[in-house]
Formats: sequence, structure tokens, C-alpha cells
Amino acid sequence: MTIYNLLLYANNLTETEKLLANYILENQEQVAGMSLDELAKVSFSSISTIHRLCKKIGLTGFKEFKIKFVEELYSKMNKPGNIDINFPFKKDDTQFQIASNIKQLYIDTLTNTFSFFNSEQLEDAVDLIYNAEIVDVYAVTNNIQTALNFQDKMQSIGRYVNVSLIPMNQVYRAAASNNKNKQVAIILSYSGKTPEIKEIALVLKRKEIETLVICSAQENYLTKLFKYHIFVSSKENLKKKISHYSSHIATQYVLDVIFSCIFNKDYEKNMEYRLNEFNKLDHRQVEE
Repeated sequence: MTIYNLLLYANNLTETEKLLANYILENQEQVAGMSLDELAKVSFSSISTIHRLCKKIGLTGFKEFKIKFVEELYSKMNKPGNIDINFPFKKDDTQFQIASNIKQLYIDTLTNTFSFFNSEQLEDAVDLIYNAEIVDVYAVTNNIQTALNFQDKMQSIGRYVNVSLIPMNQVYRAAASNNKNKQVAIILSYSGKTPEIKEIALVLKRKEIETLVICSAQENYLTKLFKYHIFVSSKENLKKKISHYSSHIATQYVLDVIFSCIFNKDYEKNMEYRLNEFNKLDHRQVEE
């Protein structure tokens, strides 16, 4: 995860540390040129507070913070043409310009989502799904198609994944869950605020079902309920946008990564299944 995101989404900070983090985020270019003493003076913080903040985001101290922070800032400032995630093209853009902008939007979204990956969190999430006998995916609206795509991939290696298209049926499914059956859940919710998803989440919590939440990079109702979560790029506006380009591709990317990691755990076995058992069900007439 980038230094910027670590500061932005840290949830274990004192009020003094939060003020310092906010100052750094709001004055990035100025902070990049400051010494430890200068930062302490302009932010009205003590040197010990600065060191403590650095350690809380996983760094050894201000020296390591400064090196990484400047590198990230330089990289961001020299990045060619950022695309507006919510309005990636204008009325007068040519079709080729639109194609180029959507390509860049995908690149920006996936790069940003990747920056949230934590190797330990990813490993825990993959192990949770890998060790389950039944995986229920809960989603509404546009996320349902993403869930179905994940279901298709998992079933192609003999893994059972359940996706219900009707929200009320999802509630019933959650209520029928049993944590003794090696049954786990995945919740797809960009905002974490959808009423139907909240209801499902409460049922899963009451039934003590281990649940992985895939949502935008901010603390929300769902991340407070469950310990397993993977964040996606959170630059998309919930209402003011042309379409859900960014949230869709980010969620799809995370699920593809999870599937790929699960496939890789039993690579030979899954490859054999794909080439033998699964292909028996594929009746397309194509040349080898």
C-alpha cells in the first residue's frame, strides 16, 4: 500500500496523529522538501509524534518515510494524463480518444487497487476461500454479473460457488448458512451502504459465518463487522458518473486474483481438471 493510502486510511491513530497525517496529505509538495524539525514546527507536532506516526504505518522512522514519500510523489507528478474516473470522456471526443481514455482509466484503477494489496491480507483471504467447501457470494445490481463471472471460473476447477440473483433469496441463503459446514461468504459492495447488503451482513454475523468483504478503500459498516476485507480503488462517485467503469473493473480484478491464487495452490490438479473433466462438458468444435 502507498504511503498516501496508509496515511489516509489508518484507523489506529490518536487525534494528534490524525492532525499530523491530514497536514501531510494536504501539503504533500511542501512536506517533501522539509526536514524532521521543519515538519514538526509547521504542523505543530512533536518529533516523537512524527516518529510514532511513521511506525504506525509500518515504517522504521522519518528517514524511511521521507524517501518513500518523495518517490511516490515524484512518480505521481510525472504520470501522464490522469483520466477523470467518473467522466472519462467529453462530448466532442473522438471514438479513438474514448477508447484510449477507457484504457487509461482501467490502468489507473488497477494500479490504485493494487496499491491497497497487503500480502498478509491477501493470503488470509485466499486461504479462507480455498479451505471452504461452499462459497456464497452476495451482491446486488451491477456486482451480480461480476459475481457470476467468479462463479463460472471457480466451477471450471470443480469449486462450488453459489450466487443468487434475487436479493430476498440471498437473505434466505444467509439465514440457512452453517459455519460447521466449512461455508464462507464473499460480499461485494463498493459503498458498504446498500440496505439489502447490510441486512445480509447482519444475518451472516449472527450466524458466525466467516466473510470476506470487497469494497472501496474506506472504513464502513461492513469492514467493522468482518475481519477479512480487500479494498478496491475508491475514486468513483456513487451518483455523479457516466457509468460504474472503475468499481466494476476493480472488483473483477480482485476476484480474478483470488481465483488465480486458488488455482495456483493446486496447479497440476486444476490444470488436469480443466483439460479433462471440464472440457468434456465443452462441445464446441474447435481445433486443438
